[in-house]
Amino acid sequence: KDGFPLAVVENFVDSSPDVEVIAYGGASEQLFDAMRSLIPEEIKVRGFLPSRIDGDIDALWWLSELTGKVPIIVAEHGTSGFNWGSEIAAQIHDVLHGRLALPVKRLASANDVVPADRALESGFQCVCAETANMFSFFVVEISDKVDVTE
Repeated sequence: KDGFPLAVVENFVDSSPDVEVIAYGGASEQLFDAMRSLIPEEIKVRGFLPSRIDGDIDALWWLSELTGKVPIIVAEHGTSGFNWGSEIAAQIHDVLHGRLALPVKRLASANDVVPADRALESGFQCVCAETANMFSFFVVEISDKVDVTE
């Protein structure tokens, strides 16, 4: 495809995902941890890792890679509310209107000011370090709500 690269990662082979997750930056690292931890649970995750996160709608060609047949999580390392994840979730709803298995779930850090001081930043990162566990929780929670055995 034209545009910026998109990495697609999966914790399964030769089947369909139970959930699709869009993540970038720091949230990508937690996504990898969560995907590994979900293998024993046999929860199949397909991750989409876009290399460009600006507001250029033409750069969002990869949204067509989503089917809407399985739950979708948009995850980011930044704080929740009025951000990249909000826009991606809105775009997914526009593109897949009427075809979504469930509403798009958003996952972000605590809605707080991201500190610029290194000492304070380490305390903030503790909040972000819980993201892998939250990924696992959301994936299990939403995969239980949808029959993906079509």
